[in-house]
Amino acid sequence: MRNPFMLVVGMLGALLALAIVVFVLANRTEMEVSLFPYPRVVIAPVFLVVLVSFAAGALFGGLFVWMRGHPSRRLSGERKRRVKHLETNLASVTRERDTLKSELDRQPQRSPPVPV
Repeated sequence: MRNPFMLVVGMLGALLALAIVVFVLANRTEMEVSLFPYPRVVIAPVFLVVLVSFAAGALFGGLFVWMRGHPSRRLSGERKRRVKHLETNLASVTRERDTLKSELDRQPQRSPPVPV
């Protein structure tokens, strides 16, 4: 059985796609769009102007959020590298300790000195 959460997400996606199709069909009239700094007027359907505006807003918003998260991602990367370095050092020290311990176990036991 599929994950119920994915089923809900799929249903919401289908509902959103249906809403976009209805919006496109209801707003096919053309309008003039003036691109302010340029002396050019573009004639485009209303739905295209609205959908492109939403897409541009989502793109710029996502870019802004991604740029704001850069310090956190950088710090996370530094910490991951530091943890990896410390784990490597710990493994080498543990191997060295085990080697020294096994060498110590192989040496004959001396009897403690007898007090005189």
